[in-house]
Amino acid sequence: MARISEVERDGATPEQQRVGDAIFGSRNEDYGGPSAVMLHTPELAQRFEDLRDALIRDERLPKQLLHFAALLVARFWSSQYTWWKREEMCRAAGIHDDVIEAVRQRRRPVFDEPSLEITYDYVAGLLERGRVDEASHARAVELLGEQGVIALVLLVGLYSTLAMVSDAFEPDLPPGIAKPLDEPAGDADGGRLR
Repeated sequence: MARISEVERDGATPEQQRVGDAIFGSRNEDYGGPSAVMLHTPELAQRFEDLRDALIRDERLPKQLLHFAALLVARFWSSQYTWWKREEMCRAAGIHDDVIEAVRQRRRPVFDEPSLEITYDYVAGLLERGRVDEASHARAVELLGEQGVIALVLLVGLYSTLAMVSDAFEPDLPPGIAKPLDEPAGDADGGRLR
């Protein structure tokens, strides 16, 4: 059960409704999830959505890498809602089920696409160690360019924020959707990819 209620359109203030309609209308979705929780502070929700727009809708990263990076963040934080939203997007972007399942099980996937491996190494280093080694950084810059790597780091921060909002306030998954990830068992399982 949600710790802080999601703002529903019918009960929203005019400002919450204006921001919520812009957020959810652009996605063709009903109000829900961490964005609906953030509507309790509509100004911050709007600013957060502006960053999301700049990173996602402006297509600063290839869709496959964008969705994969978001999935890695969801696994790192064991964020149920974020994983649920991204898993099917990864499939639609052409990421194989065995790669998705390996990430779900906190195993390093076997990659047949170098771009996914480069993304995995960069994001894993950034999340797990707070640093990216020189080789991983150089490979990412070669793949994405400097602006692309900056966008990747900002995307990891954006989805980390969404994951933390989800983990802190536990917005409900839609009816009939089971939690897609195992629950972390204290510090031993949370906060890691492998």
